[in-house]
Amino acid sequence: MKKIDSKKVLRVNYIKLGQNGSYTKECLEKGYIKLDYNEIDHNLCINGKWEKVREDIILKYKK
Repeated sequence: MKKIDSKKVLRVNYIKLGQNGSYTKECLEKGYIKLDYNEIDHNLCINGKWEKVREDIILKYKK
């Protein structure tokens, strides 16, 4: 993996690394981003049921 050496930050985004930052230490030490998302059934994604994934997200996060 190519390491990025930046001299200037133009935009800052925040990624929460795990629940309550539980992956932060591991990610910083090992130099990667670990993502974890359990709120939508992963089997829907594996089976390409994207419309159902979309519906579940809308229902879960409807305001």
